[in-house]
Amino acid sequence: TAKLMGELLCQLKVLPRGQLIKRDAAKLALNSHDPEASLEMAVRAARGGVLFIDEAYQLKHEVIEALVPIIDDPDIHSDTAFILAGYTREMNEMLQYGNAGLGSRFPASHRIRFNNYSAKELRDILELMATEQNEIATDGYLNRSQIALQYYLDHRAGEYFGNGRYFRGTYLPGSI
Repeated sequence: TAKLMGELLCQLKVLPRGQLIKRDAAKLALNSHDPEASLEMAVRAARGGVLFIDEAYQLKHEVIEALVPIIDDPDIHSDTAFILAGYTREMNEMLQYGNAGLGSRFPASHRIRFNNYSAKELRDILELMATEQNEIATDGYLNRSQIALQYYLDHRAGEYFGNGRYFRGTYLPGSI
């Protein structure tokens, strides 16, 4: 979804390029001596496109403190979009109670909440993934998968279920 957002912003001429640079929040601070350096490298790579920070509520204080002035830099924010993603409750807490400056740069009116995929949507993703692997998923296979996925969603999926990521991690090429 973030990749599509970058492509759309590029087509609308909001961004010069539509590339997406994805970083996990935990990995941005891997360099414990200088976590800001990891952030700065990610921003340089994203210039002209989108910097997508997944599980952003895990950002370390030093990284958040470095991120605010970067977002405010007129040269950077004129050609780079920042998307922070994570579970709703944790993101709201981070933006409300973490760093007041960060919360004001991502106001509630600019936030998008994505619901989990339905069993039918996951079925469609399965079919697309199989096609991308040159596999043929029969209607019977897809229908059985949808029934199993619906059962799983009804009985196991909770508030912290990132079902697109779960599904991409569960699908095994060559298993159809």
